[in-house]
Amino acid sequence: MDCSVAGLRGAGFEGFVPFDRAVDDAPEASGVYVVARPALTPPAFLPVSPAGSFTGRDPSYPPERLEAEWVAGSAVVYVGKAGRAPGIRRGLRARLREYAAFGSGKAIAHRGGRAIWHLDDAAQLLVAWRETAPARRASDEECEMLSDSMAHHEGRLPFANMRGPSRRGRLPD
Repeated sequence: MDCSVAGLRGAGFEGFVPFDRAVDDAPEASGVYVVARPALTPPAFLPVSPAGSFTGRDPSYPPERLEAEWVAGSAVVYVGKAGRAPGIRRGLRARLREYAAFGSGKAIAHRGGRAIWHLDDAAQLLVAWRETAPARRASDEECEMLSDSMAHHEGRLPFANMRGPSRRGRLPD
């Protein structure tokens, strides 16, 4: 899949709105979402993450880790999922609401993708989503998207995805 904004639109992604709009515009259905950084220029990183500290864990990464994880030339900085799997009743809207609240400093259990909050232009990030078909699992689509991204970026995951694809969810750090 072409991970440019145009390519994502062609693959059925909708939205492409800032987080503050995504929390209201995203559907309640299961699906996958991407966080895109429109500027393809090298980023500047905040030394300390403004994200929330859930269970007393600092959400910050060391600057050298952020620089090492950056994927030059990729608009997509994070791929995530929101599913209605057994025991999980959160759809896209609820998941994006948690992600945005975590990024604004609230103590929310959403540590995945937390590196985006180190970007000094995080307010310009865009969120897009695609609902999953009833017969598909959001985790399977996320896995396929991460694998595809790795195939197009020399084995590298999107910037804020610190764990790789796995059919059983995630691989350990």
